[in-house]
Amino acid sequence: MGDDALLDQTLQLLTDTYPDATLHILGANGQQHPHHRWVNRFGWDGLRAWRQADVAVFGGGGLFQDHTSLASLLYYVALVWLAKGRIIMLGQGFGRMRTTWGERLLRWTLPRAHWIGCRDAHSLQTAQQCLPPCHHHRLTLSADLAWGYLRHTLAPPPPWPPEGSLIMGWSLRPTNQNGHDWQSVLTQLGNQTGATHYGVACQPCDTPLLRNAGITKWSQGPFPHLSPTPHLMVAMRYHACVLAALHGIPFCALAYDDKVRALAHELGQPCLDIRHQQPHDVQPLIRQLLAHYQTYQVQLMTNRSHLYARWEQHAHVLRTLSRV
Repeated sequence: MGDDALLDQTLQLLTDTYPDATLHILGANGQQHPHHRWVNRFGWDGLRAWRQADVAVFGGGGLFQDHTSLASLLYYVALVWLAKGRIIMLGQGFGRMRTTWGERLLRWTLPRAHWIGCRDAHSLQTAQQCLPPCHHHRLTLSADLAWGYLRHTLAPPPPWPPEGSLIMGWSLRPTNQNGHDWQSVLTQLGNQTGATHYGVACQPCDTPLLRNAGITKWSQGPFPHLSPTPHLMVAMRYHACVLAALHGIPFCALAYDDKVRALAHELGQPCLDIRHQQPHDVQPLIRQLLAHYQTYQVQLMTNRSHLYARWEQHAHVLRTLSRV
């Protein structure tokens, strides 16, 4: 879900800025898009299209990291060095590298970019450390591309107190703490609040975790629609937190890394660091959220408007570069 949302917003930005351009999408073999040409990212057609492009765009997310694998980082580094056109990086998330090699590759690569939008303050600081001061003007504090949804019509918040039973949304993902017993947590919450639980799978690997926890999975619709709309979310995935905020839904973040914790802090929402705490520790945070629901909702609505404004940096920079 998150990756599809980033691609959709990248294409929307590019077609708005370059309406007559031919767009090539580097993707896995066999993928298709109804309006643009999809080329195999590992094939000669993909390499040729990338080399011949006037503008090479990296469409957001945590692409330049070595936590997934060093091979993934090497692939994106190679794309930067193979590009002949102007290099633009939208809504990038840069975090701490796992290896010294990863740090060196990032410092070696980022100076080749003509413009880099960083989705949070930590990413901006990391990019500044990789660039000489004379190149800092190429950096901008922007926002994750998924904030482009609903930017002109902010979603109204769900009614509070709930008109019927409490609906809780969940987002779980595989982590090093997969032995956590989420089912017992949900059972206790259900007994205490009478809540009905629904879950969103941002990646296919999330579905078994929701099923094992006894959570009903939402029918997968286009981002960012949820039906029924939950009153609050408990979310591990970064884009599940964004999804909640787009709907004005207060959430409790389950931080498996720094980016989720930073987003929760920026939006003024409670956060449980599951790297150091247990699943049952989320219950007092949920009770706190329910007790001060409207306060958290106001904080969320206020802070998300700042992220919408930062998202506009992408469109502004693309328009500026198109005139150069």
